[in-house]
Amino acid sequence: MKHTLPKEIREELLRSSFLSLGFSSPNPPVACVLADPSSGRILASGRTQVVGGNHAEREAYRRFREKFPEGLPPHDTYVTLEPCSHFGRTPPCLDLFLEAKPKTLYYGWRDPNPLVKKKDGLAELKDAGVNVVPHPELSEIASVFLFGFSSAVLRSKPSILLKSSLSADGFYSSDRGLKEKISSTVSDFFLSVLRAKMDAILVGPKTVRIDLPKLNFRAPKKQIPVFKKIDILKSDTAPLPGGFSGLISELFRFAGKEEVISEHATYERDYQPLRVFFLPEESEVPEDFWKTQEELNSKYDSKKIAFFLSDDIKYDTASRKRLEDLSEGRVISYPKHSFKDLVLERLAGWGVNIALVEGGNFLYSEFSREMQIGDACLQVRSGAIHLEQGRRPDWKTELCPDEKFRVDSDEWEILKICSPD
Repeated sequence: MKHTLPKEIREELLRSSFLSLGFSSPNPPVACVLADPSSGRILASGRTQVVGGNHAEREAYRRFREKFPEGLPPHDTYVTLEPCSHFGRTPPCLDLFLEAKPKTLYYGWRDPNPLVKKKDGLAELKDAGVNVVPHPELSEIASVFLFGFSSAVLRSKPSILLKSSLSADGFYSSDRGLKEKISSTVSDFFLSVLRAKMDAILVGPKTVRIDLPKLNFRAPKKQIPVFKKIDILKSDTAPLPGGFSGLISELFRFAGKEEVISEHATYERDYQPLRVFFLPEESEVPEDFWKTQEELNSKYDSKKIAFFLSDDIKYDTASRKRLEDLSEGRVISYPKHSFKDLVLERLAGWGVNIALVEGGNFLYSEFSREMQIGDACLQVRSGAIHLEQGRRPDWKTELCPDEKFRVDSDEWEILKICSPD
């Protein structure tokens, strides 16, 4: 695809989308840029704020008005998603455009929200004299950052990324019952930021018992060395891959930038994912696990945590109350076999658009069954760590390579369901 967007505008839309992802859910991580129609110079930009805050368009125009308090100059608007036309926690962005009257409104995806579809806001803008143009590059950017939102709206289920760190031999665990470090320090940096881009992180009972996982996002404090991609570098005019492959690609581009590190550190609390634990038997959960989760709730002044209990596991009354208190009641019983749909529906109900499944074959085998288009697996294979024996991921769906990256001594590979042909 030949890029027709000015480079500065394209980069700002990508940067703003990246920063909004994991910050704005359940609202979509939309980016908006206002630019001079003649020169293409950026006049203001905005991204979707936390729930209850401004949508990207309103944030951009707020800054625009601060910059030009005497009156708005002529401008074009670039936005990755069709402006909303309904009342929610904030007024419709359509009204904003009818008032501001940009010369041209360029947009990416149409909004899948049925509330937006009820009213043809784009037609109303055309009738008001605004030139309304769908733009393929904006649609391309939308495909990288809005696919989870689209899945939640259209399927009532989040998009899922199954992640496994593997030894050079392909094992994710030596099966010795010990916590093991496999991925490199540089990979750990990117994996940490990836957590900030997820709305929920899930781990299984064995991971809880052995690793005492925290699952919180811990903002990196410094930059790391530049990574090198394995395959032939794409030209500047090559289209971004959509979905998780595009997201991982942009993760490598933006996560190490000083301003992005600073933003993540400043708003670390708002980038916290929902921590989702499938619990083992009560006697197998160390007390340190409970204390850590209580400390995290206190640190972030929120209870972004959920527990799933197999229906054949019973916790005593006091322990059950502890779970309820920790999670604001997010304690769900599930059937031991075939629980994927139940979990995904619950996650969607909690406002999760994208979820990361991290831990072990208990979850790998269940969530890799009947994967949907848009779901993916991420295998981070070490080039330095070897395990003589162990467990390999038990993927239940035939998977095909989509993208590969070299990150320090590790190889990151995105796998998706194979196409029929």
